[in-house]
Amino acid sequence: MKAKIILAILIVLSMLITSVGFAQDEPPIPDLVLSEDGMMFRRNVPKTPEQETERANINHMSFYVPAQSSSGELLEGIDYCLTDGTTLADTRAYAKPLVAVYIDSLEEVHLGSGGAGMGAHDAHAALSLDDGATWKRTNLSLSSDLSSFTLHDGTPFPGDAHNMTFAIAGDKVLVGWISK
Repeated sequence: MKAKIILAILIVLSMLITSVGFAQDEPPIPDLVLSEDGMMFRRNVPKTPEQETERANINHMSFYVPAQSSSGELLEGIDYCLTDGTTLADTRAYAKPLVAVYIDSLEEVHLGSGGAGMGAHDAHAALSLDDGATWKRTNLSLSSDLSSFTLHDGTPFPGDAHNMTFAIAGDKVLVGWISK
């Protein structure tokens, strides 16, 4: 008997939740939105908006370093605001290093009928020492403009990195990828 009552309550709750829904003409999500613990900002780490970025992943190291921009300039501090976006909550002169890895291409390449990993992609990594405000980017594979063989039609087959992964242990970062 209790199971039937609980089931009925769950059905009613699920109907109430699904009937609330969302407004059809919601505004687009801005670059700054509220998150659980304050203002959230988004950054285009690869800086290639017209290309598809794949296998993106980000993690932080477990220690603090002096805050500095991607050019290496030491910062006096990083400002942290409350959820209203204007009230200063804290300023810190240190940050945990953020490491991001991703697969990206500099130009669109189509090779025949395609398949997974077809194209000219490179493995990239980026490092931020100011909580993601600026990023120092590095092309790790440097293979998309190289070729190890030529297709039947005479087109050189470009290097292609895919299935990227990485791990952090202490102050070490290990990055791996598969490439052609």
